[in-house]
Amino acid sequence: MFIERDGAGKIKGIYGQPQPGYAEEELPDDHPEVLAYLNPPKNYAQLRREAYVAAGVTMEAIAEALIEHAGGKSQKLQQLMELRDTVRAEIPKP
Repeated sequence: MFIERDGAGKIKGIYGQPQPGYAEEELPDDHPEVLAYLNPPKNYAQLRREAYVAAGVTMEAIAEALIEHAGGKSQKLQQLMELRDTVRAEIPKP
C-alpha cells in the first residue's frame, strides 16, 4: 500500500501503486495506521441508530412471542405493538 499523508502526518489516501510526488511511502496491508484508516471508528449517530435497531428487533421478538403464547392480541399486547411502532418511527434513517 502506498500512503498519502496530510500536513499533520495523518493518512489521507491509500493507493495500490506509488503516486509520484504525493504517495510514495509504502506500508504493509496489516500496518496499524493502514488498518485504522480503512476501518474508522463509528460516529455517535451510527452507534445510536444501531442501538435503536437492536432495541426494536428485541422488542418485536418479545411482542411476537407474547402474542403467540397468548393466542391473540390482548390490550397489553396491542400497547406493546404500538410502542414498537413508535420506536421504529424514531430510528434515524441512513
